[in-house]
Amino acid sequence: MIDKYYSVDYLHRLYNMYDDKCVKEYIDQRIECIYNITNNDVFLKSNYIDDEHVDLNKLNNDGLISCVILTYNEERCIRRCLVSVIDIFDEIIVMDTGSIDNTIDIIESFKNSKIKLYKETWHDDFSSIRNLAASKAKFQWVFFLDADEFIMDISYKKLHTYICGLNNFDERDNIVLCPTIIDDGINYVHRDIPRIFYNSQNCYYYGLIHEEIRTRKGTPLFFHTNINILHDGYRADILIKKDKKNRNLNLLKKMISLEPSNIRWRYFYLKEGFNNLSLKEIEEVVNTFLVKNEICDLIYENVDINNYTFFIIELLCRKYIQNNKYLEAKKCTKIMESIIPQNSDSIYFDVLCSYLESKEKIINLLNELVYYRKSHFSTQDNMFTTEGYHIDLLIGILLFEKGEFKKAYQYFQFLLEKFNDKETVFLINKFLSAKEK
Repeated sequence: MIDKYYSVDYLHRLYNMYDDKCVKEYIDQRIECIYNITNNDVFLKSNYIDDEHVDLNKLNNDGLISCVILTYNEERCIRRCLVSVIDIFDEIIVMDTGSIDNTIDIIESFKNSKIKLYKETWHDDFSSIRNLAASKAKFQWVFFLDADEFIMDISYKKLHTYICGLNNFDERDNIVLCPTIIDDGINYVHRDIPRIFYNSQNCYYYGLIHEEIRTRKGTPLFFHTNINILHDGYRADILIKKDKKNRNLNLLKKMISLEPSNIRWRYFYLKEGFNNLSLKEIEEVVNTFLVKNEICDLIYENVDINNYTFFIIELLCRKYIQNNKYLEAKKCTKIMESIIPQNSDSIYFDVLCSYLESKEKIINLLNELVYYRKSHFSTQDNMFTTEGYHIDLLIGILLFEKGEFKKAYQYFQFLLEKFNDKETVFLINKFLSAKEK
């Protein structure tokens, strides 16, 4: 049974029991905190709750939050980042790992007592530097923000309501909040990147790159909260400038050697290196870590399902399409559909395969017809056209479908006066009218 002070049903009942404005405000804040969590089914379940003594201290949502920012040569964006947090956090920990541009000067120019700047040597380990930075935070909650991010449109009060409202939750030490992170430039929204946790030393980061939050006791409880962050560090121009791809791939190779059986690192390696990896390399990961029986076909029943199965199968699907293996790609979309029914990606790739197959078929038909026409120029009596113009018409239509419009229109113009039947003339004019549009 859920803690009654985090049951929406109970909180609504409690709200009607009290006239005290302060108590009502605390209850309102608690309800707002719960509704701000999108995967909040656990809080919305209707549970029978005994009418026992009400502890008003359990409704207290007060608390303080430390913001932690890592920097390295961030003169492009650190001012923007700090401006977005300076008024809504109680403390800002900045951990710099050796900037040689103007990053430090920009940070120090704020001259704000909230900002505490630390310097540390970089050792190719994001987790160790995150954990060190978190150890410097003195308040109840730790909120990690990257220097190439900024928080969008939220007040001090709202931020603290959404986070500190969980202060008295029974599983507070295991709660990990995931804000909404919007990748600028590619319009991709993340709702599963953990950034916020209670500062009790129970939660910690693990992994040299694409680090994850683990707990010393219990199991992490991941909740998505509607706190919006804009991120632009993965714009193409910035990726090239900072050489993030090569850095990430090298660190992922190390993680694979440290935890060879952990599919998490394999997935991120495939994702980061996708454009440079061969089909065989992706197939090897799928066969080694996902397929139950390599002798059997690639179907849903023959695949182990975990947090990364869908995404690895999708990468395999994309690589099959790159290699014109549409039948194999469609096997992947069926697995994706079985894992997440009616998901847009499986529909997209399945229809894309059908389209590309049809285009391939058109090209093959065109080649066959052209070959036939070159070897059959002589008159054939009693045919639809004795001179083979109906074959030329088909060639024109296939050229049109292939996208070679100029050649297609030349065929149609030539053939317009070669037919007397209304149906064929209408068909030719229909294609010619497309040119005018």
